[in-house]
Amino acid sequence: MDNLRYFTFRRKPREGDAFREQAKQIIQPLLSAREKISVPAIAFTEVAGVMKRITKDHNVARRAVLFMKDTEPEVFVDFGVLEPIATEIAINHSLKGADACYLAVAQITKSNLYTFDKQQQEAFDAISKTWQ
Repeated sequence: MDNLRYFTFRRKPREGDAFREQAKQIIQPLLSAREKISVPAIAFTEVAGVMKRITKDHNVARRAVLFMKDTEPEVFVDFGVLEPIATEIAINHSLKGADACYLAVAQITKSNLYTFDKQQQEAFDAISKTWQ
């Protein structure tokens, strides 16, 4: 795989501070290595929702999104490009729509997937085997 990387923090995270520390352990090495991070546009909204639910703190949720934006990720906003790929992924792997969008970005960029979601990771493992 090339040096593009993709990450997501989804489902089954640790609570509060432990979750943030776990996320930092993934993100900091990528940032230190100046790896490019690619995300679907929905990632910001999802991070906001997850952080608010975990911490119950509006400000923490906002800071998490600002931190994410500060990493200057490559953001995929063209749903017309993502949709057909995400749709096939959702059908083939029985995933929710947003989960399939993350995998579509990983497939388009041929990049790694960083996730806490077992089903999403299993789908990624199957999909990435087909990459040349």
